[in-house]
Amino acid sequence: MTIAVPAPRQKAIANAELTKAIFAAFVEAVEPLIRDHLARGLRDHGAIAEALNRRGIPCWGRDRWCATDIRMVLSHAGADHDAIAGTPRRG
Repeated sequence: MTIAVPAPRQKAIANAELTKAIFAAFVEAVEPLIRDHLARGLRDHGAIAEALNRRGIPCWGRDRWCATDIRMVLSHAGADHDAIAGTPRRG
């Protein structure tokens, strides 16, 4: 019996797809936490990051949350995070 070993390119594509799926699950899990802070009037992404850090909520690929990570989650969740955060849109 012969087992087909995926070519390196196919393996890389499979790994990328797996990473995307895991990231999507991460966004789905943490978005409600971020929206909860926004709903309670906390608009500063840095302050939301600190709140998640205090609660021990893990961040994607980092030890600690920062404002950029909050924007990244909202962006990938399809949110209009500038409007939510009260930041006027430019352009």
